[in-house]
Amino acid sequence: MIDIYILDPKTIDHPPFLKDHEFDLTWESEFWIESQFKQMGINVIRADLDTIKTLDCPWFYIQNFFPWAINDFFKVYNGFFDYFDPELRECFERNGYIIFENIGEGETVEFFEKFYNYARSSWIDTSRVIYDVSSLNAKSCHTAFCDKHFLPDNMTIIQSYFWEHIGHYYQMETIEEKISFSPRDFKNRPKVFLNFNRRLRGHRPAFVSLLAHHGLLDQGHVSLFSHDIERTPTIYRTSVLYQDDDLKKRIDNGYKLIKDKMPLIVDYTDSSVNYAEDPQSIRFHQSSYFSLVSCTYFESRHETIQMNEKIFKPIAYKQPFILTGLSGTLSHLHEYGFKTFHPHIDETYDTIECDIERANAILKEVTRLCNLTKHEWDKLIHDLTPVLIYNLARLRNEGQSIAKSNILSVVRIATDEH
Repeated sequence: MIDIYILDPKTIDHPPFLKDHEFDLTWESEFWIESQFKQMGINVIRADLDTIKTLDCPWFYIQNFFPWAINDFFKVYNGFFDYFDPELRECFERNGYIIFENIGEGETVEFFEKFYNYARSSWIDTSRVIYDVSSLNAKSCHTAFCDKHFLPDNMTIIQSYFWEHIGHYYQMETIEEKISFSPRDFKNRPKVFLNFNRRLRGHRPAFVSLLAHHGLLDQGHVSLFSHDIERTPTIYRTSVLYQDDDLKKRIDNGYKLIKDKMPLIVDYTDSSVNYAEDPQSIRFHQSSYFSLVSCTYFESRHETIQMNEKIFKPIAYKQPFILTGLSGTLSHLHEYGFKTFHPHIDETYDTIECDIERANAILKEVTRLCNLTKHEWDKLIHDLTPVLIYNLARLRNEGQSIAKSNILSVVRIATDEH
């Protein structure tokens, strides 16, 4: 059996500024990657500093963080390792590694910019850093970033297997009973599409406003609500879509049509809660024909292609989808073995790098789908059923093997095989 040593964070002194910024210093539960080691039959040993000092093998220090506070995170970390006592620093320099755990989100360039800015003034060796992130293209983003800034491409990047977790989550018996494989269940659905929007990002209220402008809003289950919903016009004006004169007029007009209806609520009213793993949304998937998925990122400047529940819920519920995300997202899904819906759904939008043109292509296809008759939808779903069944099986079964291949890169480090 392989042993992996993790420095028990409860056994070392931490700088007071971490406490001031409300970082989790209790560590009562397992780290995500720690639990995955155990699932693979690897013996995880949480060791105190005295034990770490005696080790000749690699050991790991794990730190998770909230990506929406990434600026604060590296602000307080700017002296974090320098705060460590000399003995711990010596241990790090000899055989220690740090794992930054960002399993639920997909920050790449933002993380790299902040980290390398910090690393320039730190003693930490970037080859001793492992970044665990839920991004499909994190490795290529890191390589491009290093090439651009003339940095050594020696950080270990691993793809967080959030989909494996979600895939197994949706095998719960209570969910299984509700998921039918029969295309007959798609007949006579009251809405054509589903579009959830909770956290305000520029492209989300912009797209909802565009749906309203084109008279499509009433054909979907569409939500748009947040704790700062009154800032909606300010938020959508930050979107690159608002920089195009034609889209700007349509967005402004659409928002006028929904302004008095805000917030748009489909199910829950508490916008402070993330319902990522809540299975209750199945009733909205089962009462609509396709999902218009509001990805975390749409504008090309973000570069990150993220995998999360927004994509996997329609897969889990066997529903076709269109993604309002970065170009190439569908292509990356294909690389991981998933199938999508071309030619039944025009997916050429995924190949369009220009954000403005991609948005227009998405709106054009959504409009076409909303104009299909019930009979045409019955035929389309019948034709897509083999793909929907295949993707669900892929989500459940293959995600685990993909996940293991990523975690093994850490195991190779732990066993000095890298």
